Amino acid sequence: MGFFDRFRSSKSLGNKGYKLMKERKYEKALIYLDKALELDLEDISSLHNKGVVLSYIGDGENAVSFLDKALELNPKNVNVWHDKGFILMEFEKYDEAIENFNKALELDPQNVRVLFNKGLLFGKNKKYQESMECFDRVLEIDPKNAEAWSGKGLNLSSLEKYEEALNCYNKSLKLFKYDIMAWNSKGYVLEKLERYNEALKCFEKVLKIDPSNFNAWYLKGETFKELKRYCESLECYNKTLELNPDFEFALKAKEEVLKLMEK
Repeated sequence: MGFFDRFRSSKSLGNKGYKLMKERKYEKALIYLDKALELDLEDISSLHNKGVVLSYIGDGENAVSFLDKALELNPKNVNVWHDKGFILMEFEKYDEAIENFNKALELDPQNVRVLFNKGLLFGKNKKYQESMECFDRVLEIDPKNAEAWSGKGLNLSSLEKYEEALNCYNKSLKLFKYDIMAWNSKGYVLEKLERYNEALKCFEKVLKIDPSNFNAWYLKGETFKELKRYCESLECYNKTLELNPDFEFALKAKEEVLKLMEK
């Protein structure tokens, strides 16, 4: 087989592996990506995609090693730097993840995906101000980015700036009205602002989209508890635990509401 035939074959196999990865058929994807790499050890796309697939099946250490090989061949590949950072974040190696996101941003300072995930990472570390700076940068580039409005709202909520958080969630939901996380978060903020009936409407929105969303059932129960509607609160906690029996917050909340009902 000549060089160009081998090149075409490796690309074809790699593309098939990528397609299978997108279909979440990870074991099959690995077979094709491995075959592609047998033909061309320097196939950057297949090295990259094999790293991503390995992360999906929980093999973070080997995932990073394949991304490192891809970066040795092309240190200016923004997507690989991003994906390596994202994998490190998922495996809670936050300092290394930031380094990789920063590498990606050195190459492409306007990259919305990198800025967004860097914001998520700061939020996970409770560095809310730094997180908001990332989301603000995303919104400068793309003012209609619903996820960034929601992410900023989450930070403001964590800082107990509930009115500002509410404004962000409203902007997010105006752009994408089916965002379950944004509806739940908006309801939570409204509950904190003691706007209980409005909060309940948010949780109902979620449950129309996804009746099995245990977070919405739990938050609905919390709101009913604040309204001293204990029977309805208990029903919601029971539904939460039916969906997620190990949800500790719901277990404790159920005990509390049962005690309140005894008084």
